Amino acid sequence: MQKAVVSTQSTGRLTCVQGALKGAKRKLRLALIDDAETDQIIEAMDALHKLYDEESKENKQLSSLVTDLRPELIIEHPNIKDTGLVKPSWDISEFVLPNEATTTGADNRIVHVGRYLRERVYFVEYNLNSSEPLEIQAERAVKGNLPGCFAIIISKQWRKALGATRTEPI
Repeated sequence: MQKAVVSTQSTGRLTCVQGALKGAKRKLRLALIDDAETDQIIEAMDALHKLYDEESKENKQLSSLVTDLRPELIIEHPNIKDTGLVKPSWDISEFVLPNEATTTGADNRIVHVGRYLRERVYFVEYNLNSSEPLEIQAERAVKGNLPGCFAIIISKQWRKALGATRTEPI
């Protein structure tokens, strides 16, 4: 009985966070479209990033709960999983200000300078071009080449992966 209460509370928190994420994404998109002041865009980004962090923690907690105690929850909630490095719902525009310049790293990769949870973050682009699933290609391309990578954003439209790191790429 206690397991059921814990799992219901946990999935309820995750659902609440995911609802708040939709609102935060909408607020940021509106700020970007309306050419809002940089401070307003940064405020919207920071709110979104905190929710992303909270969602990640909830997913890890639920994934652990499902694995250890309640495997039947996977049937009820198939989207419960710790996504690891690949962040399917993230978009580069949520981390890089519109007026931020891009640079080219020593290995001729495009580097976008952005922010995550008020810290400077570097997003390094990698092209994806094999017939493997994009998530597998992205992890292989980024993990082996980008020290300190904490997230991978995939652009399916442009077939690119962006590895996020707090360490400036050389």
